[in-house]
Amino acid sequence: MENRVSAQAAMRISAALLLAGQLLYIVITQFHADGVANNHPSVFAEYAGSEIWTAVHIGQFVATAILLAGLFAVFFVLDVEDGPAMWTGRFAAALTAVTLALYGLVMAVDGVALSTASREPTTSPLWPPGS
Repeated sequence: MENRVSAQAAMRISAALLLAGQLLYIVITQFHADGVANNHPSVFAEYAGSEIWTAVHIGQFVATAILLAGLFAVFFVLDVEDGPAMWTGRFAAALTAVTLALYGLVMAVDGVALSTASREPTTSPLWPPGS
């Protein structure tokens, strides 16, 4: 019995991860606080009033990680062994990892720092806006 997953099954796993990650992201984002984008005091007040702000951003990060895992799995499913396609696949796989790291940074700033700054605006050197 062979231990390797068949290419067809692996592609299904990849597709399922891609779809699940995207659908999960869409659902989680429905809980994201919002407001008029350029009315910063109003938007920051909305952020500060959100009890689930950090949880939403953690969920968005997890959903993105699932989606990117599906993309990363494509690299292994294709299993190109030489030539330009191999290097393109390796480059894409590396960029997938970089994307996850950068998105984690964005979620840390948006999910933690912005929430903290919104709750305590008077301690921010940038508050009030335009000062």
